[in-house]
Formats: sequence, C-alpha cells, structure tokens
Amino acid sequence: MDISELTAYAEEKYHIGEVNRRTEMSGSRPVTRLSSLLHPRSGKPVALLIRYWDFELGDEAQFCDLKCGHASLLRSSEPWLTAPYRMKGADWVGVRFGADTQQETVFQLFDDAIKAGQAWGYTITLGSMLPSRESEYRDTPLPPPGSQPRRGMPK
Repeated sequence: MDISELTAYAEEKYHIGEVNRRTEMSGSRPVTRLSSLLHPRSGKPVALLIRYWDFELGDEAQFCDLKCGHASLLRSSEPWLTAPYRMKGADWVGVRFGADTQQETVFQLFDDAIKAGQAWGYTITLGSMLPSRESEYRDTPLPPPGSQPRRGMPK
C-alpha cells in the first residue's frame, strides 16, 4: 500500500484532498514532501502525509501520521504501525507504507481519525413558557446625572 491509495480513499469516501503541500530541501535537492488531509467539517488535520526521498537507495519512503488515538497502537502489533513521525501528542499514530501495510487496517484507522474529529457537545436552547408580551425585557430608566430622584408615588 502507498499514500496514493489513502488519498484516493479519502477523496472517494469523504471528498477531501491533500492540502498544504510543502517541500523541504537539502541543498538544491528536495528531500521531504509534506501534505495534510483535513477533517471535512472542522478543517483540522487528521493526517500528515510524508514522502521522503532516500538518495542512497534511490527510492521514495512514505509515511503518515494519523490522528486516530493512541489506543490504535495498543490494538495492533503490526510492525508498520508506530509512534508518530512528525506530529506530537497521544492522539497521533505513525504508519509506514510498504508491501506489508494492510490497506483495510489503514482505512479503518483513517475512519477512526475522521470520527475522532467530530465535534462533541450539545446545543441547548432555552425557551420561555410565558406569553411573548410578558416575556419581553423591561428596563427601568435611570434618572439623568445630577437630577433628583423622585420621592414617593404620584397620586
């Protein structure tokens, strides 16, 4: 499996594509290409895609950090599932792409990352049982500065 399969899955299922493409250079040669997959609602990163060109091997190594929760590392003992490569925090998990990387597991981890990015909470709307005329806000005006307050009620 490689990154292009993950990005195709994200595009097909969630209608999201790679953003924030950035290349890190070493001298005049590009070494690392970074991009992100953002949550469709919150716009926060759920995946950091890393492509590293190894000049000694003459091949590209591909990695990914997924924000699917640290419990994913405990669930699986796969050698391609590691600590995150670039991102910090307990919610991130690293994936090394290669011939042994299981596509179904990576897709499930990406689905978990999308679910974890959903906003949690509730909206509470308070209503009034009073008729609208009685529920209007009523204010008592303050006397102008320097004036004497009224004493007693007029008859």
